Amino acid sequence: MKEVPFTHALIVALGHGHGLMLHRQNAGCLVVRNEYGEPERRVDFGPPRGAADISGWVRGLGIRVEIETKIAGRKRTKEQIAWANACVRDGVVYCLCEWRAEETIEQATARCATEIEAAVQAMKRDLSDKIASLQ
Repeated sequence: MKEVPFTHALIVALGHGHGLMLHRQNAGCLVVRNEYGEPERRVDFGPPRGAADISGWVRGLGIRVEIETKIAGRKRTKEQIAWANACVRDGVVYCLCEWRAEETIEQATARCATEIEAAVQAMKRDLSDKIASLQ
């Protein structure tokens, strides 16, 4: 049970018939060393620390979608929780998808795809209600 295959399976599952454009967000760092092998500086690349594993939008609407994937027993970091809170505060669809120990990858992917689709539909209804109240 590994997180990266689950993340990829979820992107593939959501890319077919769900109206989403998604990609995996890779983050990391590189330590630049001098000719003696001593570290000189660190270069961070990718999204900010804590950013969700999957990012994208709802096609045709531009509603932002952020998906954090976890395998059973793994917890989010403080930075990931802060990112989730910022997403929710700013009106982004944020979903935490966990691959439970008793599930196959197919079961987890199907369940999470349904949860994400429900969250997107809820956001669409919320936005529709907000627009209607302005008219």
